[in-house]
Amino acid sequence: MGTIFVIISLPGISTLFETLFSNLSLLLCKIFAWIVMIVIIYIAVFIIVSLYWYSQSGTTAFTSNNGHKVYVEFGNILNLNNGKKQTRKNIVIPVNRCFDTIVDNDLISDRTVHGRFMQALYEEGKFTDSSLNEVVQKRLKEKFAGLAEHLNKKEKRKGNLYRYPVGTIVELEVPDDENMYFLLGLSWFDSKLKANTSLEEYATAVVKLIDYCNDRSQNFPVFMPLFGTTLSRTGLSKKEVLRFIVGMLEMNSKNLFCDVHIVIWQEDKDNISIINY
Repeated sequence: MGTIFVIISLPGISTLFETLFSNLSLLLCKIFAWIVMIVIIYIAVFIIVSLYWYSQSGTTAFTSNNGHKVYVEFGNILNLNNGKKQTRKNIVIPVNRCFDTIVDNDLISDRTVHGRFMQALYEEGKFTDSSLNEVVQKRLKEKFAGLAEHLNKKEKRKGNLYRYPVGTIVELEVPDDENMYFLLGLSWFDSKLKANTSLEEYATAVVKLIDYCNDRSQNFPVFMPLFGTTLSRTGLSKKEVLRFIVGMLEMNSKNLFCDVHIVIWQEDKDNISIINY
């Protein structure tokens, strides 16, 4: 040990060590500074990219061979014009298979697209629940006579007692509105008015909807919500529903004769990604 101290104390050796330690400290400081700079740049890029994607209101899922596109976007399916000049859109509204119109949070919840849509019609004075029911039931009987299942009050204690096949669609025109509304029969109510939809029924409804849009869109764009994720009780998450609908549209893309917009409620922006699903 004494020998080491003697060597270090020799003339020039101590200066050499001081220089080495000084250079090493300078090198470590530079390395640390570079690491800090890289981390800061990485964080800044991450924040910028995250903000960019978060600010995006929509993206293109795919483009069909005939040039029509399928979009996934955030918005309000019931207020698509948002003050802009109105052009016709075909808007899909999922409803129960009895096509009920009473929004009372017993038969129809005002938290569903079904309930929100019909409640808005009543508040704007376009229809009353009885006048809307009369229009819809008349069209159902004209087009689907003999296909409905007749229920009794024990099976369904309130509302309409004719239940139509899953995927049944009624077109509805609304006064002073250029849009066409496709009312899609999806769920069925049990004796407690609890909505139910099996995965098989859900798949059938999506297939029938795609076929109907191909036949009846008249080349106007179709807008549809992420239906089947809440009170319909399909058991599917929003992500699973989005993936399924996009997949079904892509499988049928050769027969896609209009643009399709899948609209996710704006308030779900923090819960589902439209980029990675």
